[in-house]
Amino acid sequence: MSTTRKEHPSQWDERFSVPEYVYGEAPNDFIREIASSHLNEPMEVVCLCEGEGRNAVWLAELGHQVTNVDLSGVALEKCKALAAKRGVEVHTIQSDMADFHAEPESADLIVLVFAHTPPHIRPHMLAQVEKALRPGGRVLLECYSPDQVGRGTGGPPVAEMMFTLEELRGIFGDWQEHHAEEIIREVHEGHLHTGEAAVVQFYASKPQQ
Repeated sequence: MSTTRKEHPSQWDERFSVPEYVYGEAPNDFIREIASSHLNEPMEVVCLCEGEGRNAVWLAELGHQVTNVDLSGVALEKCKALAAKRGVEVHTIQSDMADFHAEPESADLIVLVFAHTPPHIRPHMLAQVEKALRPGGRVLLECYSPDQVGRGTGGPPVAEMMFTLEELRGIFGDWQEHHAEEIIREVHEGHLHTGEAAVVQFYASKPQQ
């Protein structure tokens, strides 16, 4: 019997049960920056912990085939509504990350933006990234680093839920890095992510077989 503790969808459903998009409707700045110069060909994209879908919808607008995987059914309905307003389609999968099992080599790009699961779930989630990507596929991530704790500008309250570049390199050590750094930058993405923030940015390609 599995002893993996899961998240509670009711907590996230409550957060997203407001008319506005709590993290905004515009894509994450780092995703926009990388996409503008690197994601020019249509791809099969999976966005993990994507919530209301701002990044997924924007990527669909660029011509990619996008799937949003998230725990909250409320968030996924808002994603569908945003996609319809923008005239695109985003496939949605409602799943706790503890239960999510990706189809092997089914995606060209995995996107994680502020995908802060409980620490006991994170290794499984990151294992799904490697499993889901085809050879040469890419992971594109921006999340808070431990230095974010106490800043009051967004993210979980404990360092254990944050990401570090050292952790990511430990998992994706043989991948080709295109961009990898921990920085302090201004984040203005909805009223819950606003102000100077400590983030880790990671963009890398899975080895070709």
